[in-house]
Amino acid sequence: MLLIAKLHKGSLFLPLLLILSFSGLLLVKAVAVKSFEGYQSGVTNNFDKRFELSSTKYALSNFIGESESWKVFVNSQYNYQMKYPRSWIITPNSQNETGFLNRVKITFANKIDLTVNVKKNSDFQKSWQKVTINDNEFYLHKTDKNVYTSEVEHNKLYYEITLSENSFFANERDFKNTFLSILKNFEFVN
Repeated sequence: MLLIAKLHKGSLFLPLLLILSFSGLLLVKAVAVKSFEGYQSGVTNNFDKRFELSSTKYALSNFIGESESWKVFVNSQYNYQMKYPRSWIITPNSQNETGFLNRVKITFANKIDLTVNVKKNSDFQKSWQKVTINDNEFYLHKTDKNVYTSEVEHNKLYYEITLSENSFFANERDFKNTFLSILKNFEFVN
């Protein structure tokens, strides 16, 4: 009877209200955390998709910049200069590696190889496309799906310029345009 008297006075109402309020807060928190985790995993998945190996090639070629911002390499021994993207690394004087008078190699990780070989004899073939750029007659051809080669003659020497790529360019057009930009920025200096 004493317990019933206390209930009528409202003494259990406040503790019961506190327990129900606390339970409600825990429920709201659990729902909010679960919702945030779902949202966060969606953001993480989208972020990870942008950096998949299959899609990185699209981003890499976008960062070579305009040729005006490229570095300049000068070979005073064989009288030429050329521009190349700032992020690529040059390895000059790889001489006589395979019978060339001079070889310069420019790389970007395992994605790009740009080489200039100076040689006494030409590998030119009649099927190669002739392109005149800045008063130089380049003969170009695509030796492989991922390789462009050109050759130009100057002072009885032949300069073979080759660009090979490994999942660097977004498409064939970007690859060819970059190669042509390299040829456009290749000059003989006397």
